[in-house]
Amino acid sequence: MRLELHAISKSFGPVKAVQNISFDLMEGEVHAICGENGAGKSTLMNILSGNLSPDSGEIRMEGSMVNFKNQMDANVHGIAIVYQHLSLFDNQNVAENIFVNRFPETRSGFINYTLLYQETAILLQKLGVDHLFQPQTKVSELSAGQKQMVEIAKALSQNPSVLILDEPTASISGNDAQTLFRIIVGLKAGGTSIIYISHRLDEIFEIADRVTVLKDGKWVGVFKMEVLTRESLIAMMIGREIKKMARNSNVGKEVVLEVRGLSNQKIRDISFKIYQGEILALAGLVGAGRTEIAKTIFGAMRKQAGEIRVKNRVVDINSPADAVKYKIAFVPEERKALGLFAGMSIAENINSVNFNDEQPFFTNSTEVVKRAETYKEKLRIVSHSVRQPVAALSGGNQQKVVLAKWLSTNPDLLIIDEPTHGIDIGAKFEIYEMIQKLAVEGMSILLISSELQEVLAISDRILVVKDGMIQKELKTADTSEEEILKWAM
Repeated sequence: MRLELHAISKSFGPVKAVQNISFDLMEGEVHAICGENGAGKSTLMNILSGNLSPDSGEIRMEGSMVNFKNQMDANVHGIAIVYQHLSLFDNQNVAENIFVNRFPETRSGFINYTLLYQETAILLQKLGVDHLFQPQTKVSELSAGQKQMVEIAKALSQNPSVLILDEPTASISGNDAQTLFRIIVGLKAGGTSIIYISHRLDEIFEIADRVTVLKDGKWVGVFKMEVLTRESLIAMMIGREIKKMARNSNVGKEVVLEVRGLSNQKIRDISFKIYQGEILALAGLVGAGRTEIAKTIFGAMRKQAGEIRVKNRVVDINSPADAVKYKIAFVPEERKALGLFAGMSIAENINSVNFNDEQPFFTNSTEVVKRAETYKEKLRIVSHSVRQPVAALSGGNQQKVVLAKWLSTNPDLLIIDEPTHGIDIGAKFEIYEMIQKLAVEGMSILLISSELQEVLAISDRILVVKDGMIQKELKTADTSEEEILKWAM
């Protein structure tokens, strides 16, 4: 056995993060770890990678007991981890990032760039990505998916026997994901053991040999993938069965938003309508121009041509403030960077879009707290108080806070970009239910999602975007993942 964990436990004060977890990993195996946010996955991986010490239990590598002092010590023992959030230097090239702090030197003590580039080229060739970029390529010139491959190359440059991949496809396109899967297959064939963490269940079923399920810090079980279905895995992760979502469509006749010939440097001749109570999805590959369409409508990007009509009235939207005035709201994909004030409370975040000169930003007035409490209950935000910092919340609850902030403006049109990005399966279904409820109540939704099952589950119509243009309009009830991909590619 390559790696074994026996009865691992770790607490933070009164919180039991993981309790009596046992786990094993075979040579050349892809072993998935599944569970909702808060299930204990991150704590367990931080213990494995040397960032945390367990309170009890033992770890064995190749049958010998080990005790990692830190991440460097874990690396020495053959364990490397690639985190979801990348740690690359954009102003350095690929080779400098891969061998940072471990540069080969000349006899004079200078960096031996000839050897550095040779070793990097061998590594990129081994991974099968040498045709995508070169050792001398600046990291700032790479796509998100290519940066992820550099991170993997950086981890593999230490010749680990165990590679931990934490949400490796969270921010990359479908093509880059397939390249990543080919890399994983090659590593597996070479004997490298891989621990794979992802909220995307389709990936788990595609590449994993076995899966260990965690819930609330406890071990649920380990299973071979061939004995599971998507539904049975979800049920074990969240402790209940999720029924197939019923579509309660309530599309009205009033056109809430119409764009005609909308164009700028990123999008061309975009024209469509959204009706009252309709969920209209923008589907397509990462980088197709979907977010740019949304930002242009919201005034976060300038339009160079075309017009925007709100309820049959031509409007001039030059900034997000203009969009809010016309009752348009926008929940961005990058909630932590663009949607939240991490150091502030739930109440301050929910009310932030309503503050003005008469009502100072930093306030705990009765009105502010009451509004926050209303949305906390309405959206089922899990926290001990609305004065709790949003940084302490799970990803799903942070997304609900962003949603609450914009719902507090009482919009007619809600634009929501990747609503379930990086959140667990249970929270995903809660978000789906909320979006559908808002539409049934009469709100129009412009949905952007890279998850086709998500698009098919909750939308009424789909616009497929490619190269900054709308390629095809599809009725959700009459289409499939295959047809959407055909037009997207």
